[in-house]
Amino acid sequence: MEYLANLGFIWNFFSPAISDSIKERIKPKGSVDIAKKRGLRLYESLGELDLAIDIFINTFDAYLRENTREQQVGEDPVERVLRIHDLSCEVYYRTEDIVHALIELGECLKAINPQLEIHKPELANILHGLGVTESVLAEEIKVVPWNAPHPELLAVLEEARGNRNILHSAIKEYREFIAKEFPFKESF
Repeated sequence: MEYLANLGFIWNFFSPAISDSIKERIKPKGSVDIAKKRGLRLYESLGELDLAIDIFINTFDAYLRENTREQQVGEDPVERVLRIHDLSCEVYYRTEDIVHALIELGECLKAINPQLEIHKPELANILHGLGVTESVLAEEIKVVPWNAPHPELLAVLEEARGNRNILHSAIKEYREFIAKEFPFKESF
């Protein structure tokens, strides 16, 4: 008991010197603070996935354009082959970025469920489905034969674009949800 009294004395002595922001950080977190932190982390994770998909789409599109265009007169064929190879490697790396973003999204969804499924079941289903779809797409990209016919490769690109559109609408819906749940002044 004397130990607790000493801690109280120390706290009271130093309390005026400690800023409010530090006091807030060391104060035990309640369920509202935990929900806010997890909710905002999910939003950040969705943004990271969105960025990874956008970069992948742009890179894959560049690969397809370079791979299907006619060789220019005087163009060094070796340089062209190297450019195509570099772009195919870049597509692979961007696929890895999507996989990492999906892992992060999965962890965020796990931390916020079942609350998200209770309050926004349609959104939870969309996000879980999108994660599965993007995972499958990432696996397809890893095993796609780079000399596959152009229509097959174009179908993969169109699937990624479709997933991006689904993700954009899910982000919009989730943004509206967290804006309603966590007013601006409380989100800091």
